[in-house]
Amino acid sequence: MAKLSGQITVTAVGKIKTKHWRAAQDEYLKRLSRYTTIKLAEVKDAVGRGQPDQAAMAREGEALLKATANARRRIALTPTGKLMSSEAFARFARKEVEEYGRIAFLIGGPLGFAPDVLDQCDAQ
Repeated sequence: MAKLSGQITVTAVGKIKTKHWRAAQDEYLKRLSRYTTIKLAEVKDAVGRGQPDQAAMAREGEALLKATANARRRIALTPTGKLMSSEAFARFARKEVEEYGRIAFLIGGPLGFAPDVLDQCDAQ
């Protein structure tokens, strides 16, 4: 399979702290890099920093939107979004990259996404 010319950015709130999950993440990104340019961007979580939950979500949302400003498509990965098999997700991601070039998958923090982030996403 030829490598796609676009770019996928996975932008997540917070960092994976557990060593074995970090290793799994790195392996998955390495495997995906054979098919397209892929990068991981992590933004600071704001929960538990002495501010109300809504303010924390808003702060995280601003960081997510700023980090994905150059994406032509933003796709929020949410528990209420469209459920797909791995194969269907691969087809979906390929189609998005072929059509839009630069896409971003957004992963929210423990409180989820601020409503304005979901409003600015093209899909869930």
